[in-house]
Amino acid sequence: MKRIHQLVKSVSVSLLVVLIVLSVNSASAGVLHFKMTAPKTTLAIGETTTVTVLAWVYDSIASPSNGLDTWQLDLSVDDTGIIDITKTAGVADITLLAPNPDPAWSDWKHSTVNTPVTGEVRAVAVNQLVVGAPSYTGVGGFSQIFTFQIEGLAAGTATYTITNDGEGCFGILSGGTEYDNSVTPGSVVFDAESSNNTFTVIPEPTTLAIFAFAGLLAALRRK
Repeated sequence: MKRIHQLVKSVSVSLLVVLIVLSVNSASAGVLHFKMTAPKTTLAIGETTTVTVLAWVYDSIASPSNGLDTWQLDLSVDDTGIIDITKTAGVADITLLAPNPDPAWSDWKHSTVNTPVTGEVRAVAVNQLVVGAPSYTGVGGFSQIFTFQIEGLAAGTATYTITNDGEGCFGILSGGTEYDNSVTPGSVVFDAESSNNTFTVIPEPTTLAIFAFAGLLAALRRK
């Protein structure tokens, strides 16, 4: 498995220190926002949809050349057995998009996909291919940073949260400014209210028809 997780942050910071003045690394008063969108939030059993995760650096220092250079987050789900992240040839259907992911350091913690709760994954992370290079990601509004595909497993409802669930949730700008709640509380938030993060799985139409027919028979027998 590719080397990421705890190393991502330390490697990014170390390289950025070489590229910039140390004082630039001081914490910002701005906020890094994450949110999720999906074309549909109601799925039949066996149906799939693609979820997109976006980031926005709400900070006056974020500019077209000083967007996100590095980010990492954990996806947590409040209920298991309702949805899961699909896999192709044994690899989770997760696509890292921005900013210009370095394949040597951009990845996720494979052992956590759908474990211990279906639908979740830890340490999804991207390092920019050239650390410190100009970046437009998260500047002036939300930018897509990665997607993942989920499938309905059983009837019920499951809600996602973007958080630090043990592996880290943070972002670093090209200029070195860091957003991390463990360093500056409140500097990273998940915009749940503007997200499509709750998914409801319903039985397929055939199953619903069987239930309806069984209910009709029961009513006739009572009569």
